[in-house]
Amino acid sequence: MNMKEVGERIKYLRQKHQMSQTDLAKRIGTSQAVIWRWESGIGKYISDKNLDRLCSIFECSREYLLIGKDTPFDYPDRIREFLQNPDNRNDVIDAVMGIMEKRTRHD
Repeated sequence: MNMKEVGERIKYLRQKHQMSQTDLAKRIGTSQAVIWRWESGIGKYISDKNLDRLCSIFECSREYLLIGKDTPFDYPDRIREFLQNPDNRNDVIDAVMGIMEKRTRHD
């Protein structure tokens, strides 16, 4: 794990969410200086608790934050766009109904 790259991803996500370092620090319960150290790649460690908080705030996985392997979750936007098409909406409803039927049969 390269802390400089982790810091770059944190900074990217923070800016994408239009947050200042101070805003993010308040939401996590830490100081702006800690956020600055993370983003600068100077910090050598991010606690599990803070990683979980970052992932929750940014709606991303630990894997993305730590190693950059997946992409940040942009599911709400992607889902909204997908569901604007009536055919897609019907397919989703059919799929969910199928899952519900299978699960109620197994309960």
